[in-house]
Amino acid sequence: MSYDPTQYVLLTPMWEVFTDKDTLTFLRGGYAHFYCDNDRAQYKEVYQLNGTGGPTPSYSYATYGFLTGGGNWRVNLNMQGAFDQVVYGFPFDENGNPQLYYIEFFNADGVPQFSRQAWPNLDTGSSAGTAVTNNLVPNPQFYSHQNIPNPMTTSSTVAGQITQTETFLAYGGWYFEKNNTSATDIVTFNRIATYTAPPPTGNARYNIRVQCTTPGSSENFKYLAIRYNDVNKFANAPGDLSEKYTFAFTGFAASATQVSIAVVQNYGTGGSATRVTQFGPITIQNSYPSTMYTQSIYFPSNDGKTIGTNDDDYVEVAIALPTNASFDFTFQNFILAFGLISNPLFFELPDSYYLYQSLFAAGTPGNPYSTPYYNNANLGLPLILGRYGITYDNSSISSVEYFSSYNPNDWTDGVHNSTNLLLANGATYETSAVSSFGIPYSRLQAKYWNDNINMPIYGTGSSYLTIYQYPSASNLIRITQNAPGAVTAPTDGTPATGFSFENIHAGVSTYNVTAFYYGSEATNLVKVLNNQIGVATPPTAGTSGFTVGITRPGHQIGTPLVQQIIDISTIAATTLAGKYFQFSSTTTLYYVWFTVAGVGSDPAPGGTGIQINLQASNSAADVAQIISEALNGYNQNLIGTVAGSAVPAGSYFNLNTATDNFYVWFTVNGAGTDPAPLGRTAIPVAILSTDTNSEVAAKIQIANNSKYFAVPNYYEMFQRMWVPNGESFIFDTSTSRSSNNSSWFGNNIGTTQFDEIYAHNHTVDIDANYEVYQYELPYSGTGRGNGDDTLPSLTESTVTQSLNVNGDTGVYGGIESRPYNTYLLAAIRY
Repeated sequence: MSYDPTQYVLLTPMWEVFTDKDTLTFLRGGYAHFYCDNDRAQYKEVYQLNGTGGPTPSYSYATYGFLTGGGNWRVNLNMQGAFDQVVYGFPFDENGNPQLYYIEFFNADGVPQFSRQAWPNLDTGSSAGTAVTNNLVPNPQFYSHQNIPNPMTTSSTVAGQITQTETFLAYGGWYFEKNNTSATDIVTFNRIATYTAPPPTGNARYNIRVQCTTPGSSENFKYLAIRYNDVNKFANAPGDLSEKYTFAFTGFAASATQVSIAVVQNYGTGGSATRVTQFGPITIQNSYPSTMYTQSIYFPSNDGKTIGTNDDDYVEVAIALPTNASFDFTFQNFILAFGLISNPLFFELPDSYYLYQSLFAAGTPGNPYSTPYYNNANLGLPLILGRYGITYDNSSISSVEYFSSYNPNDWTDGVHNSTNLLLANGATYETSAVSSFGIPYSRLQAKYWNDNINMPIYGTGSSYLTIYQYPSASNLIRITQNAPGAVTAPTDGTPATGFSFENIHAGVSTYNVTAFYYGSEATNLVKVLNNQIGVATPPTAGTSGFTVGITRPGHQIGTPLVQQIIDISTIAATTLAGKYFQFSSTTTLYYVWFTVAGVGSDPAPGGTGIQINLQASNSAADVAQIISEALNGYNQNLIGTVAGSAVPAGSYFNLNTATDNFYVWFTVNGAGTDPAPLGRTAIPVAILSTDTNSEVAAKIQIANNSKYFAVPNYYEMFQRMWVPNGESFIFDTSTSRSSNNSSWFGNNIGTTQFDEIYAHNHTVDIDANYEVYQYELPYSGTGRGNGDDTLPSLTESTVTQSLNVNGDTGVYGGIESRPYNTYLLAAIRY
């Protein structure tokens, strides 16, 4: 038992010699028996102090003496008639109430000598009791609580009715819990509005009333519980139950009813099974003023238990209410204090004290706490009053703010120097890195990550690469650079993975266009924006079988100056070997041609060729994505994975970008050593030998696409409010939106949309008459060489003519006028 001088008290002085009542000599070889004073047939153990002192003393209590066959607790005297050790007693019962000793002394022959009763004669407190100033219950009088509304607002339900197996009741961790909802249980908080005589203990303003008006069936438990996060809270050391606590409360019942006290230890998700330790019972009486009920409890050691990794473990102290039966209780003034207190008194403190206790350091499994998280994940976030107390507003992460001033000295590389702000400039951040302000970037990356596409919605950054897994052949992954230009191809490492490697598109600096993929719902559409202003040669489908056309013609005369946009709708790869289509920038005619599984030759129809190497399994959607990335100049490569059983532990392959070199290496079933090739950055992937080649591919994709993420680029961008679930009353957003991420398009937040003008037609209708004046020169008159000339007279006449012009410019535009825009979510705080 741990050292606690408030519970273990001296029964003897430092040295005491006992004498024989008849011979008056030392009581050599005698002994003493120790009993409960209030039940002198029941033995009661005594203790000795063990341990060492010094700068860091370590003391504990151990039983002293032994239990005889006759049921007596015996401690022998030495040859001087004294105890060898100083004797300590524990003058309390298991409930913390005073329980003194009755002691009998005997000589070596077993002849009774003398006795001591009511020992030690302790002051156990005045009749008023002992005020508990270290109460561990955060909200003991329910000053801050939440009324439970009528759950259905019908005649069959009432306010306060419990409809769930776990219901949060009040700040500080108060819950009502039961294993099913078959009973009608009602919890209300009653305000004590007028003076009552005598006044309630602790001068409480509220009490809690807990009723069961209709018993349920198959009920295993029903608790009014106070919860503490962390199952290790208050727990004893292994093999030690000496750390006792006093749990107390005032209350009364409609009729005398038994309850018990339960210590509930929940080990969290993935942890050991919940353990419940019962104490009591206690009979709650029908009496006012309320009686203070006291129960000694302890918290068992968690030795040998497994605690889950989600930090959602907890321990509770609960009043275990009757099951499958009606009841009506009223409770107030809860106390939990270290040690055994026989007559605890509720110690009154200002409301602000209990509000601080109950609202701060609050939380519940799965919800954030007001205690700052150890890895700075809460740094810079505002504190708010949450459902379970003061907590951090994680919802503010990824929100976009606007400012009316800018000081460049406040920013370093797009990161604010003193708060949690990043410029929305499309920059790339490493997920595992920490900002100069100390905030882990991982908390923003978690907001942007999408499990459906296994990547961040704004991509992995312009200086990195992206891995896509083919739905049509899920053991294949496409590695695409996020910037144009040639890059060294991926290669297998040593030890080798056994994967296959092929090139799809070599990558170039520019084709003077920007391409976007619009998804399968948009008929596998690729839109290609000419980066140059002006008229370009119209595209043709060539031999590809694609559907191509001009969405918006370009021109460079007058205002506005317009860039051409063309549409390309693809088909599956099976028939594309040696086929091509054509498009043009304002200066260069290109043709895109294909090989399929290595088959196909350059058709050379004229212009600059762009070769794309496809697989026979590539769907129309795959082909469209590959074309859009190729036209952007991105280098693309294909890797074919193998099953986990064929991947050697510690094997790797090399990846490259224009600026950095990486290697992807594998542990198999937790085994494998990092090969650490020189000059490369590691991307570890944990696989199992039971993984299929598709599962290996997915794990590579997730590991790679998790390393970096990009923030959106809102520079000079118009915002448009996103319509969840595609419920747009204007147009079908599934076919008009895209992004720089080939897996993120359609009606999704963060996608972009080209500008448009409302469809219109300019008509011309002219029907008019007008007069034309004609003049005739008659052939008469004379001309003399000496200058004495005469000029002929002009004859004037009028001719009426008509003008008729009818026609139009043709319909041009779409279903609305709009600027180039991005989708953001509009939400209202209430």
